[in-house]
Amino acid sequence: MRLFLKLSDQAAKEDISEPGNREILFYQAIVDDSANLPIPRCYDAVWDDATGQFHLLLEDLSETHIQLEPPIPPSQERAEQGVDCLADLHAHFWASPRLGSPPFVTRESESESVAKLFAGFCDFLGDNLSPQRRQIYEKSMGALARLDEQARTGHRLPLTHGDAHAWNFLYPRDPARDCARLLDWEVMGVGIGTDDLAYMMTLFWYPERRARLEQPLLHRYHSRLLQRGVSDYEWETCWEDYRHSVIRKLFEPVWWWSSNFSRHLWWDRLERVLLAFDDLGCIELVGA
Repeated sequence: MRLFLKLSDQAAKEDISEPGNREILFYQAIVDDSANLPIPRCYDAVWDDATGQFHLLLEDLSETHIQLEPPIPPSQERAEQGVDCLADLHAHFWASPRLGSPPFVTRESESESVAKLFAGFCDFLGDNLSPQRRQIYEKSMGALARLDEQARTGHRLPLTHGDAHAWNFLYPRDPARDCARLLDWEVMGVGIGTDDLAYMMTLFWYPERRARLEQPLLHRYHSRLLQRGVSDYEWETCWEDYRHSVIRKLFEPVWWWSSNFSRHLWWDRLERVLLAFDDLGCIELVGA
C-alpha cells in the first residue's frame, strides 16, 4: 500500500476552525467513512492545538489516477467523471442528520457582507465594470437573501466542496474500475449542491463549451442523484437551483479580489460568470 502524507507549513493558522484549516476537520469527521466517499481514503488526521500544525495521512492514488494541469478544461469524459463524483458526494450527505453540526455547518449568507466588498471592487475596477454590469451586481445583491431562504426552505442543502474546479479532481486511469476523487476540502460547508457545478462550469468555461456541455452534465448530475436515492427533487427544481447558483458565483471574483488573490486568477473568470448570467437569463430571477 502506498500512502500520501500532507503536512502543514510553518504558516499554519492557530485556529482550526479557520477556512484554511477546515480540511482537517473534514477528514477527522469522515475518517471512518472515507472509503464510501469519492475522495482519497483517510487513515489519520491530526491537529495540534499548541502549534497549529497538522498532518493528513491519505491513500496515494498516483498509480490509479491522474491530475490535470490548468488552464485547459477537462474532456467531456473527464467532466462527466467529475459530475458523477459531485453527485455521489451530494447524495451521500443529502438530508443527512450529521449536517448542521460541526464541522458540517451551513455556509454564511453572502448577502450580509458582500455589499461593502463590492463597493471597493467597483472603485478598483473603475470603468472596466460597465454601468450595466454594476446594475446586475446590485440587483443580484438584493436577491441573495431571498434565494438563500428559498434553498433552505426546500431542504436541498448537502455537503458541498466549495472549490470544485477541474484541477481539484483526480481522474481514474481506468474508468471501468474506479471513479474520480475530490481533493482539497479547505472551504467545504453545507450549501446548495448546484453551487459546485456552477463553480466548475461558469467560472472556468467559455460560452461555447458551456453551450455544448452544461445541460447534458446537469441532466447527468440530476439522474445520478436519483439513482443514489435522492427523492423529491425534480429536474425543473435542479435547473432553477443551478441558475440561482450562477447568481451566487457572480461574487466569487469579488471575494478573490478582497483576499488579494492574483488578478490573473479572477479577471477572466469575472467575464465568464457574467456571460453565463446573461446566457441563462438570470436577470429574470433577480428582477429586471
